[in-house]
Amino acid sequence: MKRAVIWFLLSCKRCLRKGIFPLLLLLMPLAAFVAGRLSDKEEGEIPVAVSVSGEEDVSERSLAWRLAERLADRKDGMFDFYICSDEAQVRDEVASRRAECGYVIDSGLEEKLDQKQWKRVIRLYMAPSTVAGSISTETVFSELAALYNRNLLMDYVEEGEAFAGMGPVNSSSRAKAAEEAGERYDRWNQEEGLFHFQYIYETNGGGGAEDGVETQSPKSDAAGSIFPVRGLGAVMVFILSLYGGVMAGEDERRGLFMPLGIGLRLPCRLAAAAAPGALACLSVFCALFLGGMAEGGSFGAVGRELGLLLLYGCGCTVFAFGLKLIVRSPELLCCMIPFFIIGSLLFCPVFVDPGRWIPGMEQLGRLFLPYYYLRCF
Repeated sequence: MKRAVIWFLLSCKRCLRKGIFPLLLLLMPLAAFVAGRLSDKEEGEIPVAVSVSGEEDVSERSLAWRLAERLADRKDGMFDFYICSDEAQVRDEVASRRAECGYVIDSGLEEKLDQKQWKRVIRLYMAPSTVAGSISTETVFSELAALYNRNLLMDYVEEGEAFAGMGPVNSSSRAKAAEEAGERYDRWNQEEGLFHFQYIYETNGGGGAEDGVETQSPKSDAAGSIFPVRGLGAVMVFILSLYGGVMAGEDERRGLFMPLGIGLRLPCRLAAAAAPGALACLSVFCALFLGGMAEGGSFGAVGRELGLLLLYGCGCTVFAFGLKLIVRSPELLCCMIPFFIIGSLLFCPVFVDPGRWIPGMEQLGRLFLPYYYLRCF
């Protein structure tokens, strides 16, 4: 076993001394690092202007002003809301592109909502080349719901039939209960949150939640959205493992394993074939870490990532070694590598998942090992 380990280390050293091989190993972590930095820049907050239209003496405790202040006080999310003095300033901010879009809230927002007047209570200005307006609308109206639903709750307690046992409508007991309901609403909304978004994705069955549905956080891998680290990494490990089979075949042809004993030949041949794939696994793990896809998680999550990668690397080595035993010729095995590259990129979910769009593509993807590794995530 010691001899096989030494043979593996010497094979890794030989690979690293080849001119283009170290460059291939460094290219993946470098690309993931750059993609991670670019995604950090893209995740910067988008400026959005907000103002309240109406008279000069608008009360700062009105629903319109509370909504504007609540948006400006948000510390999380992808948008940076800031308050402008009037509607003209909002238009100027959007026109100069200092803000991607802008909202003008009607000062009589609460009265119009009470009267069920929904139109033109909040006006949106946005530049023609941006999509921030349609995306930020969800944030604005979720904050409006959090504020206005408090009023609906208090009105229901004070006037609804469910609380008729506390006294007649507009009585002191009903009014006191309505105030208490408003205070509890504020406390629950601040401490625990009353609104929750859950993103649901359909799956092709298996591996997700029950009934073929899985839930996912809205925040996903940063670098993976720009540079498919796992997809290209899976193909890289697969192809370099095949290259390891070619190297082992050439070593056998030169008779490098003949001086070894019969019991040592197979372990040393496997060690020589596994060297390129092992170096590729190390390169892919570094790429995942530098791209932000393996850091920041628990020790168990990182261990699972590393364990699956090593298991996949061993599977690729066994496949390549078995294919070498079938093909026999290193040249023929080398000629098969482009076929596996094209097939893995086309039929496996590297850039996109073709099985979701084209019938039969998923079955073709199962012919390639990267398919099974990528399905683990």
